[in-house]
Amino acid sequence: YSLLSRRLQQTVITAPIFFTGAGVLIVLISHSASAFEVERRSFLALAELGLVMTLFTDAAHIDLRVLKGGRSLPVRLLSAGMLLTILLGAILALLVFRGLSLWEAGILAAILAPTDAGLGQVIVSNQRVPMRIRQALNVEAGLNDGLSVPFLMFFVALALESKEGAGIVLTRFLQEQIGYGMLVGLAVGLTGGWLLGIAQRRKWMAPGLQQIGLVTLPLLCMMVSEAAAARNAAPKTAGRKSRCISSSTK
Repeated sequence: YSLLSRRLQQTVITAPIFFTGAGVLIVLISHSASAFEVERRSFLALAELGLVMTLFTDAAHIDLRVLKGGRSLPVRLLSAGMLLTILLGAILALLVFRGLSLWEAGILAAILAPTDAGLGQVIVSNQRVPMRIRQALNVEAGLNDGLSVPFLMFFVALALESKEGAGIVLTRFLQEQIGYGMLVGLAVGLTGGWLLGIAQRRKWMAPGLQQIGLVTLPLLCMMVSEAAAARNAAPKTAGRKSRCISSSTK
């Protein structure tokens, strides 16, 4: 894609559309799909890393001065707009897929609601579109993924057969993703941004290496988040093992 990127920028074939098509071709070729199946975990980690860097890049392009002057539009997009999108998506899912339950339709709607604006990057990057609209769409595209996940987990929990299991899944998700995740993001983002600002003002950083320091922040957020999740899951795993040993002993 990079070899033809300048040519493709003049067409409707954006990078997300190009790679989506490549993914469809891989799935259609059975031999290649079975080969990639072995490394699914590695591809998942690569996809998560790509998503982190994409969202970070989108956030870095936002002009805060323009955003402060027209922040009502992104707020409407992320509140009423997202709620209506999930509601209408669930209704359409029930009409199209008659076998789905209400909560399963909600799951499908919550997955499709935060469709990345990268698919419409040609419009977002078009200079003829007012800056206020482009900034609002960039903000909405960067935040809608995280805001839709609680709805997704809520519908997943309700779709589970066991009410006790549903409550456990939802509680754990809210604790880990919204609790720990937000704390890690704020800590790394604010501390890292503060340190980069000091280093830049005092001219401690070489100009050619400033971008490396900036890219480190999202990578550090991802690493710390994974470590926090693993540490939080370790005591629960140990507790389950001890209960299994105790049960087998009895």
